[in-house]
Amino acid sequence: MITLCTGAFVMALLPLGWLLLEGVRVGGRHLSWDFLAAGAVLPGLGSWGSAVAGSAAVVGIAVALGVPLGVGTGVYVTEFGRGLLGRMARVVCEALAGLPSILAGIAAYGLIMTTLGRFSVPAAGAALTVILVPLVALRTMEALEAVPRDVREAALALGLGETTTVLQVVMPVALPQVVAGILLATGRIVGETAPLLVTVFVVGGGAVGPAATLPTHIYAHAVSPLPSWEGEAWAGALLLMAAVSTLHAVSALIRTRRPSPRSHRLPTGV
Repeated sequence: MITLCTGAFVMALLPLGWLLLEGVRVGGRHLSWDFLAAGAVLPGLGSWGSAVAGSAAVVGIAVALGVPLGVGTGVYVTEFGRGLLGRMARVVCEALAGLPSILAGIAAYGLIMTTLGRFSVPAAGAALTVILVPLVALRTMEALEAVPRDVREAALALGLGETTTVLQVVMPVALPQVVAGILLATGRIVGETAPLLVTVFVVGGGAVGPAATLPTHIYAHAVSPLPSWEGEAWAGALLLMAAVSTLHAVSALIRTRRPSPRSHRLPTGV
């Protein structure tokens, strides 16, 4: 069984290893400050630097909206949602976590873009928010459920209310795992392409929305017959892989870090 599991692990790493090597080999030759600043051949497509800025704006909107909603949902379901509403919220989060990302883009298209009448960064941010919220909520639930029950009981036995116990005792203990989960969820949405294709980018006739993003820029260059554009697509993919790998590495460091004994102390004055 150890041999079979090791073989399966190696086989799973082969595609990832090939992508990384190909990205470094082909895309590394194109990475430079001039590469980020230079404009595209097609009018309106923008530079790679603008694509990085557009991705940062879209992901920033999704994080600003999705993290409070996701963390709040996770706290409610784990600590307060003992009835039917709490069970339904958990089921909905689990269902939305497996939602095809293109459906989130279509929802943003129908609700926001048809109202505004144009492609927009807020529509793309809203689409990614739909993907981010259930992921953050589920990670928050896992983090809170991992906190020993004795911590809650000790705080309640000393006279703290339920809300105070959750906010000042349980959350500080679970906070590192919650932050790690937020980083993992953010790494998931950074590379999402399908929602962006219907909210900030349109394929056909070279029509591009008002903002370029890194995934759509990679797509536009990858489908081009020009060899130089294919190389730039690999360079963009290398940037994207570096961003996602950094988020996952930081998340792994946070998850493996042992909690400080101070995180288990009760609030001052209790």
